[in-house]
Amino acid sequence: MNSYFIGFGPSKIHYMRFGTGERLVFCFHGYGELASSFAVFEPYLGNEFTLIAIEAPFHGKTDWQGELLLKPSDLITVMKEIAGDNHQAWILFGYSMGGRMAMKIMELIPEQIEQLILVAPDGLHK
Repeated sequence: MNSYFIGFGPSKIHYMRFGTGERLVFCFHGYGELASSFAVFEPYLGNEFTLIAIEAPFHGKTDWQGELLLKPSDLITVMKEIAGDNHQAWILFGYSMGGRMAMKIMELIPEQIEQLILVAPDGLHK
């Protein structure tokens, strides 16, 4: 498990990498949770997948400054920067509040998403 920061305006977004596989899984935690919540999956998935868990503003080590909002399009830009040269389709894994984030990303860039995994997602209505 490795811990990183990426700049976004005056803020620093914290994210963690688990595993060394070629396929990218972007993980989004629930309200009050941390990126480290996804560490439990590394022993089972780490050979085939690289899990990238992004810590939301006002959570964990993400240092969020000012009134700036993290719009879904900005989050996608951050994800592309993190993915770097890996241009394969992504898998999105969202838990609770993170499920809402994952669904919005899927809505905006469906061509980039291989699979969407939702666990107890927020934002689904009848």
